[in-house]
Amino acid sequence: LHRLERQYIELDAKAEFRVKSQRQEKSFLEYLKTWQWDEAKYPKSRSISDNLTLLMSVVNKLDEEARNKTAQYNDFKTQRGNMAKKEGANLTNRDLVDVLTPDVVKMQGNADDDFIY
Repeated sequence: LHRLERQYIELDAKAEFRVKSQRQEKSFLEYLKTWQWDEAKYPKSRSISDNLTLLMSVVNKLDEEARNKTAQYNDFKTQRGNMAKKEGANLTNRDLVDVLTPDVVKMQGNADDDFIY
């Protein structure tokens, strides 16, 4: 949970944490104040170990989803940073495939031009 909190704040320092539960969205504090046991999902008649197993499977699934989204986000940030470096580099450090595009290199000219066609 703390990992998600840090990432959320990294995206928006003024972020307001909201909890979606049972098709309702509440502030984190309001959710804690009004929290009730979900008898439909985790009946009291079921053993504690069975409820705990079910809860842990849900938490692990959500954690895996969060890790995947975090990995995708970090890949995106890395790609964006690489593109910024590539665009800001001078010609000696850039890939010529990106510099010499068909719009830049045209197959017209005369014998006095400084390129081979």
